[in-house]
Amino acid sequence: MNKKPDLPTNVEKLRHKLDSLRSSANAAPERSDLANFSAGLTSALDELQRQADELILAKESAESESRKYYELFEGAPDGYIVTDTKGQIMEANKAAGEMLSVPPENLIGKPFSHFIERDSRIESDKKLEYLLTSKKSIIQNLELRLIPREHVPFHASLTIAITTDTKNEPTGLRWLIHDITERKLAEVELASTVTRLAQSNAEIERFAYAAAHDLKEPLRTVSTYMQLLKRDEKSNLSQDGTEILATISDSVSKMISLVDGLLMYSSATSTDGKLEISKVPLSEAVSEAIDFNLIVVQKSPSETFLMN
Repeated sequence: MNKKPDLPTNVEKLRHKLDSLRSSANAAPERSDLANFSAGLTSALDELQRQADELILAKESAESESRKYYELFEGAPDGYIVTDTKGQIMEANKAAGEMLSVPPENLIGKPFSHFIERDSRIESDKKLEYLLTSKKSIIQNLELRLIPREHVPFHASLTIAITTDTKNEPTGLRWLIHDITERKLAEVELASTVTRLAQSNAEIERFAYAAAHDLKEPLRTVSTYMQLLKRDEKSNLSQDGTEILATISDSVSKMISLVDGLLMYSSATSTDGKLEISKVPLSEAVSEAIDFNLIVVQKSPSETFLMN
């Protein structure tokens, strides 16, 4: 390739030639027109030199910006690929080459679709057609399975942006590729955990149902005998005995209510999983528990210790 002429050097050479012509013109008065022309051309060369200097500065600034973006392109942790509108790879960074197990320079000219798993190609083709024909300029979080050369396929999330010319016509596509293998593995593990929890809940529900049924029968027996005692032995019971019998009867009734609630919970969770949530009057429950324990303490002959 021939080296392009150095504009500042050529300008300087032309300036030297003009200085030589000016000297010749000054030495020959009859050639004053040539001297005037030389002076005008010198002024034009000065302006050309100024513009050349500005052009050099702009070129250096553009090269600096280009190096900066190239370093960002190459150093990006995610894969970055530039293709034409048909998906033919034009550029690829280092991360993209590592993901696809192909050196970046060897990806140039290859269709990117060759690295998309067959089952995912239909979806990607539909998205690309929509992107190129709609007014949208970007598609985000397109999840596909990519196939590296001679390696195991992996899950990737793609962001595809369209590039346009000055007339807003599509000229190419930019592909940002993010490996989401770890996220997919976490999702599988989470789904497995949810399944195990559902199985555990089902076992708890079955146990609650069985336990409630097993508890309810003896409670009914106790309740029946309590009613018989009240009916047949009421006259033989002392006042303390009557109070104790009433407390036991209340406790049995509450226990039966708790068992019925347990059965209701088991039945509800085994059907639609929806429970009606209501407020629990804890103050009443605490008061009843205190009253019950006070009766026990008063009637117990043993020594009772209260601890703060």
